[in-house]
Amino acid sequence: MSCPDEMDVVNIASARGDEELQPLLLRKILVGACTGASMPMTKIVSLVKKETSNGGAYYCFNTVDLDGFVNDKTQCAPTIFVTTIKQDLAQRKGDFEIRGEGPFAVRARCWEGGEVLLLKRDGVWWRTASIIPDEVPEVKFTWSGIDQAVRAGCRGDDLR
Repeated sequence: MSCPDEMDVVNIASARGDEELQPLLLRKILVGACTGASMPMTKIVSLVKKETSNGGAYYCFNTVDLDGFVNDKTQCAPTIFVTTIKQDLAQRKGDFEIRGEGPFAVRARCWEGGEVLLLKRDGVWWRTASIIPDEVPEVKFTWSGIDQAVRAGCRGDDLR
């Protein structure tokens, strides 16, 4: 989640408790002042931590597009929506949904974001897990079944 107008984030970060926070988040999203929390993971730079007058914390930053260009418009987000790769990987359980399956390929969508592709080339299985921007490793793995292979990819095992 992020908001182009820093004052919207200041209002959210100033909320006292979930009873005040939840309806405020919903209003900001419904009126289009902020993106929804289901926004795909985005690489950010120039991260600056700020505080509201009552001690609520939030971050302001610039996003990086898929071509590596830094967006010059600063955005802000409550601290609960900003994470590091290490923190994200530690929380992943690896749940997924199969989107396509054949004798030489399996494609799955990770419930916590991203996608895993299993490909068999020359008798060898390869896994590509697209769960973190700019981090898409292709690794050879020993086949132990679709469930284990996809779950490991969705957990981010190849990025640890």
